[in-house]
Order: sequence, then structure tokens, then C-alpha cells
Amino acid sequence: MLGTKNLRVLVVDDTIVYRKALSDIIAEIPGVELAGVAHNGNIAISKIKTLKPDVLTLDIEMPQMNGNEVLAELKKNYPDVGAIMLSTLTDEGSHMTMRALDLGAFDFILKPQSTNQTEGKKEIRAALEPILKAFKNSKNRLGSFGKKTSAFGSTARSLPRSTRPVAQTKPLRPLGSSRAAVRGKSEIVTIGISTGGPNALNQMMPKLPGNLGVPILIVQHMPPVFTKSLAASLNKKCAITVKEAENGENILPNVAYIAPGGK
Repeated sequence: MLGTKNLRVLVVDDTIVYRKALSDIIAEIPGVELAGVAHNGNIAISKIKTLKPDVLTLDIEMPQMNGNEVLAELKKNYPDVGAIMLSTLTDEGSHMTMRALDLGAFDFILKPQSTNQTEGKKEIRAALEPILKAFKNSKNRLGSFGKKTSAFGSTARSLPRSTRPVAQTKPLRPLGSSRAAVRGKSEIVTIGISTGGPNALNQMMPKLPGNLGVPILIVQHMPPVFTKSLAASLNKKCAITVKEAENGENILPNVAYIAPGGK
């Protein structure tokens, strides 16, 4: 448990610009401290024993040992150490990020699109700070990053508000009918989710039966390109069909539709 202790962060990136920017940002965030830096995955793994970080900010694309290879090593030997990925807004970046989430990464942020360093640091901090806070809250509540239980069990109920899927199952009311007259089965399930959402969806969605009988509409706070990769990743694991929603298509039962990024 972290309690009131600072969250210790190890910055792992092969680019000195991002190592410096992330180190500066982490030093400015209350309740968070810089445990150290590493310029590749091999060095990061070798430093974990001595620096004892709670979480890594981890570049996905690195030489020698990429971010996903580091995650596999964390899962095997350091399950209590979490990871927040830094990704690029590309097809390849989105696929690698979904793989990172499968391997247990808590969440991800995009490398800034701005070429201005000051603006870029603002973008990184705006994205990173709430994720670090959510990670700290979940680590305090769950006791361990690597702890996994059923999405409908105690762990799911223990997740902080920012990482817990919010589902609403309100029946559709025919026009002209009174509220009191509506009874029976829900017709649509909706889920709105943000920080920590992909990780939570990865745990919850595969538990749903293939004959659910209703459609699911999901809005996940995520950039364009990534929602398509998220849908494809979930579709491989789920009994129901999962897809990125398309404008004007019919909503069918036993299908989960993920709103495209930005929509």
C-alpha cells in the first residue's frame, strides 16, 4: 500500500528529450517523485531492484528491448510494478499499445503532436497527471498492480471511480407512453469510460455471454485510430462481436459498438 507515500516513477525512453521532459513533469506533480531514468528496456529492468519504482513511464518503440518486452518481464518478475505507455498516433503505434494493454499496462498517453517543447510538455502533463493519480488510487485500493480477479468480482467493485466502467441499462420508452408503464428487459447497455478504461474493458468484456440479447454502446476516451485497434483486440477475446461504430449502421443485439475516437 502506498498510503500517503509518494508514487515513485521510473522514466524509460530512448530519447533524451522525452526523458528530460517527463522527469521535469514528474518533479512538478504533487504526490509523485522521480525514482530514476533509463534509456532502454534492459537498463530499466536492471534498475528496478535498486530504485524500487511503483510505476514506469514506458516508451513502446525502443531498440534492444521494446516497451512490450519490458512489460512481459514485469509481468513475470515484478507484478507489483505498473506501467504507463507512451505511444505514437500511428497504426503501428495503436496495435503495439493494444498489445501493451493485453500485457497489463495500466493506460497510455500519446507523444505530443506539437513541435513546440513548451506546448508539448503541457500536453504530456495534462495527459499523464490524471493517469498517475488514478494508478496511485487503484494501487492503494487493490494493494497490487498485478492482482486480477473477475470483472464482476471484488476487484471490479474496488476500482476507483475514474477506472470503473459506468453501465446504464435504461429501457427505451415508446413515444407517448408514461414512465410508470415501462417494464421488462433493458434494450441497450451503454458504457462511458476514461482513465484506465482499456484495462477495465479487457477484464470485463470477455466475461459477457455471446447471447446477451442486447447491443452495447461504448464511448472510451481514446484518440482516433486507437479505437479501431481496441475494437479489433476486444473482438478476438469476446463471445460477442466488438467493432468500431460506423455512421448510420443498424444497432444489432450481441454486438458492442465503440465510438470512433473524437466522436
